[in-house]
Amino acid sequence: MLSSIYLVFAASLGVTQALPGAPSTHKTCSDPWARVSPAKGAVVVDNSASPYPGSFSTVQAGVNALNTTTTTPQNLFVFPGTYVEQVYIPRLASNLTVQGYTCNSKGYEHNEATITYNLALINTTSDDKTATLRQWNPNTKVYNMNIVNTFGHIPKNGQNLAVSAETTGQGYYGCQLIGYQDTLLAETGSQLYAKSLIVGAVDFIFGQTALAWFESIDIRTIATGCITASGRSSATNPSWYVISRSSVSGINDTIPAGTNNLGRPWGSFARVVFQETYLGNVIAAAGWKQWSTSTPNIGNVTFSEYNNYGPGSVLEEGPRANFSEQLTAPISIQSILGENFKNEWWIDTSYLDPSDLKVSKTHTTAVASTSTSTSTATVTATTAVASSTVAASTTPAAALTTTVSTSAPVASSSSAATLTTSSTTSSVTLGTPCVCTAYSQISAAVASCTNIVLSNIAAPNGSAIDLSGLQAGTTVTFDGLTTFGFTNSSSFNPMTVSGAGITITANPGAVIDGNGQAYWDGLGSNGGVPKPDHFIVVKKVTGNSVIKNLNIQNWPVHLFTISGCSDLVFQDLLLNNTAGNAPNSRSGSLAAAHNSDGFDVSSSSNIVIQRSVVYNQDDCVAITSGNNMTVSNLECHGGHGLSIGSVGLKSNNNVTNILVSLPRNLCPQTKYGGETEFTDSSVLDSSNGCRIKTNYNATGFVANITYSNIALQGISTYGIDVQQDYLNGGPTGNPSNGVLIENLLFQNVSGTATSTAQDYYVLCGDGSCSDITFTDVSITGGSVASSCNYPASGCPA
Repeated sequence: MLSSIYLVFAASLGVTQALPGAPSTHKTCSDPWARVSPAKGAVVVDNSASPYPGSFSTVQAGVNALNTTTTTPQNLFVFPGTYVEQVYIPRLASNLTVQGYTCNSKGYEHNEATITYNLALINTTSDDKTATLRQWNPNTKVYNMNIVNTFGHIPKNGQNLAVSAETTGQGYYGCQLIGYQDTLLAETGSQLYAKSLIVGAVDFIFGQTALAWFESIDIRTIATGCITASGRSSATNPSWYVISRSSVSGINDTIPAGTNNLGRPWGSFARVVFQETYLGNVIAAAGWKQWSTSTPNIGNVTFSEYNNYGPGSVLEEGPRANFSEQLTAPISIQSILGENFKNEWWIDTSYLDPSDLKVSKTHTTAVASTSTSTSTATVTATTAVASSTVAASTTPAAALTTTVSTSAPVASSSSAATLTTSSTTSSVTLGTPCVCTAYSQISAAVASCTNIVLSNIAAPNGSAIDLSGLQAGTTVTFDGLTTFGFTNSSSFNPMTVSGAGITITANPGAVIDGNGQAYWDGLGSNGGVPKPDHFIVVKKVTGNSVIKNLNIQNWPVHLFTISGCSDLVFQDLLLNNTAGNAPNSRSGSLAAAHNSDGFDVSSSSNIVIQRSVVYNQDDCVAITSGNNMTVSNLECHGGHGLSIGSVGLKSNNNVTNILVSLPRNLCPQTKYGGETEFTDSSVLDSSNGCRIKTNYNATGFVANITYSNIALQGISTYGIDVQQDYLNGGPTGNPSNGVLIENLLFQNVSGTATSTAQDYYVLCGDGSCSDITFTDVSITGGSVASSCNYPASGCPA
């Protein structure tokens, strides 16, 4: 189970430490990302009753033992324990890695090494000197350390830092940084914070000249206040704080809504960006705040947002402060950390989103004008940045003023659409829908409209419906029959969808036909006729978006591929590929359609797939990576069932917190959610029912998976299947243990299999499975003997 955030809060919302004591022995764990033993030659810290041989009992003693003159990189390893001390790492001649003990280094949840201290400015002479960790060595990586300042809150001189990052070249990975006021001082040079937790209340990410990139940070507020306080004091100061693909929320439900702001300007040229980040309801509608009534500091600030989502985002509340702005493109990591950031020793790219590692041709961005402008359907929109940003031309990410002109005819509308942009909104306001009746009208409509109807569109040969540039809040409605020509390419995607807060839907009777018959040859993506990679690519769709009410048929291969998405719902879909069941002239005796997955999900979070029916020839749902997903009220026919995997040998190999729940025996005319009729919710006439498969000799993590209330009928291969032996797309019978599977629950899963099937098959690697539970499970009919090498009790009776 994941560890808790190591905090309790007093009634005053001051921070009080509640950390486990140092153990006398250290547990072992086999997660591939476990870091439980020191690197060769490392200086070791261990305050347990049975310390590691040659170790030091305090972190500072370990730091003092580092060689100050060698240029060979050094390592400091900290065993589990609570180390009550202030630690100062001086400038060394070498690079340094600090590694805390953890069973999973890819996040902060399993950290077991904590440094804690209790000191505020009222007790000393500078902010830096209050810090629990004062880190002054450049080219330093800190992994999986909990660093806490427990001082709490006082009205004056209460600055109490967890970390003072005073020099350039610092990376913090999977760390917990916890305090109240001024938790993190990101002060100087280039810095990276990734997959970490930062907790505080008042100005708890602050500093003056650092170029700091924050990626996948869990930001938690514990009282009223502002998250950031940029001290950038001039147009030539290079400082940026960019918080990217992160989340902001209260530490618990006691934090009132609307009591926190994204930032306030400590310096009069403060520069902070939040982009593609979940903003919880703790964020106030204005989003940003002046420094004080007497010293507002707002004249030259750059307080910007791009594509944020959640109840605290501009999509759901506002208006934002009039000295803030919405960007039209994200800030790139190259513009903050440099073109060659991937080659920097202190940067660990395995903690970054894969998109960060792609070469970006431009690293500038434009922001919405601070004045409101209006134009007609043929749009000319000029976007400008605040004068402070333009003046900062010496910075690597100096923003430019750009002009975007659209001269192509916009889709027809009964009245001219109007485009309104302002610094306090990321959406546009339109009149009546832009109705596209020809393929050539789509691109202009996507660029200028937020209410788009695609009516009887015929995409020509070699042409895709590109909805990747949808503006925030756009609704796209399919009407009539949508068809696609033939494209002789295996890298072609007939449709792409991206955007925040978008809705993709259809009018009653509308059909999207993928022209699968032009491609089907029984081989799918394994050869033969070149086929599209996926039929509909859903990429980076965020902000409580919905894809619903679609009737899709005859897709060539792989219907939906869902990647890089969050807070997205699929519902009320009819996906019908039954025309591919029969052989055709190219497939011989095989079904013509193959590899026709309904939903392929990867690297996404907070996804819901519900109230839909799938007829296909492969996985109904296949989740290969991601977190927090619910699949409910699906009816799957003819395919390979409900799958996790195959996991391993990909860029992301973790699948966690998945609930697959298919309520059974719903009577005809029963309403679910007051919207849709169901006669059944089941996996029918499929090769597998519930399946988890991992690749041989791969690494990864599959955890917290629940299959609940599932009815199976006519299953021909495996009723319940857990396999760790996949190689080149097929089972070998020889499992490996690099992918860990834990906390897997099959509950109320029942039904029938055909005589060719095994009711149950579990093949785990040596020691790689744990906590697999069967509750009220009953599958019958398979004539091939069931086989389960885990749990020790064997297959369900």
